[in-house]
Amino acid sequence: MSIISIIIPYHQNKKMLITSLKTLQDSLSYDYNIEIIIVANNINLQETKLDLDPKQYKLLQFNENLFYPKAIWMGAEIASGEYLVFADPDIFYCENWLLHMMNCYKAHNNVGCVGAKLINPIDNRILDFGIGYQNYHTVHFLRGLPYKHELCNSDINVQSICSALLLMEHTLFDTLKGFDLEMPYAYCDNDLCLRIKKKGYEIWGATKALAYHKGSTDSVNSKYYAFQYLKEDCASAFFYKNKHQYYNDYEKFLEQSLKYFFYKSILKGYIFINLSTVHDWKSYMEIIQSTGIMILDISEGIVRERNIACLDLFNTIEISLVASKTPLLYFVDSFTSCYGNSLWFSLRDTHNDIIVDRNANCIPCWYIANYLL
Repeated sequence: MSIISIIIPYHQNKKMLITSLKTLQDSLSYDYNIEIIIVANNINLQETKLDLDPKQYKLLQFNENLFYPKAIWMGAEIASGEYLVFADPDIFYCENWLLHMMNCYKAHNNVGCVGAKLINPIDNRILDFGIGYQNYHTVHFLRGLPYKHELCNSDINVQSICSALLLMEHTLFDTLKGFDLEMPYAYCDNDLCLRIKKKGYEIWGATKALAYHKGSTDSVNSKYYAFQYLKEDCASAFFYKNKHQYYNDYEKFLEQSLKYFFYKSILKGYIFINLSTVHDWKSYMEIIQSTGIMILDISEGIVRERNIACLDLFNTIEISLVASKTPLLYFVDSFTSCYGNSLWFSLRDTHNDIIVDRNANCIPCWYIANYLL
């Protein structure tokens, strides 16, 4: 029976780790021979003192902040498994997730790695299930859709995928020399996936492999409040290194969303309202036009917070547009930010309006106005 090594880099928050490990143990079956490696690293020794059963866990302790790529490396060095699973300490596992990841790995040809479908613990919507690119932006396909939605009920072949819960062969990880240490905070998983693809392998998301991921939804997650200063450096390192390694695939997934939600003919003429925070929003507008949607006019609102949870349409859009007879196309960071605009939607006929977001979702506005999605 093949050994699978689950490597968990841990920095702080013992209670969350213990709860995560409880769901991990409850979710595992006896179909696999599993070892669990905890890589505890923190300059504060109190954080790395973990009372774990040595019969169940291999514990590595470091009196320094290793950061994610190096912590994974340290775990991989002692791992005996044919397969490696990287798992964040704020993952909460659903039943048979590992079985479904292995099934996905075996179901497709030439697979380099498999990621899980990661669920937002606040609203049961997709947090991560495949990553693509548009110019110098990452695109998180299907983000915001209910995790059981028909559009995401099949395995997905993508350019990159989140490594918060990811499976790959140990030998391939060693061949690629693991994660790039120059991206300690973010983008090292995007980078690894692109190098896997460069070797001729494919990246897959397993639709049945489910787990909740606190991640950026957790305001007290130490990664986000203690190390976010590294994000810009990591993004710069990634795009500088990989600018010729990925291709734009926003249009592909946008057309998929259009085909699903607008299986009947879509109106041709819209007022395009930019409510996104991307500087190159016009490039997205051009892609939207290439799908056959005609833009008759343009309006811009000012939004100063990226991926804002709730976007106040009434105070952001030119108020006269609420009475416009021409359909509106709202271009936003995330379509879910448009929920909660009861006043705006009560004043406007939304049946012909549409919402398009940076993650290639194209949603009829009345779905959002009436909480149908």
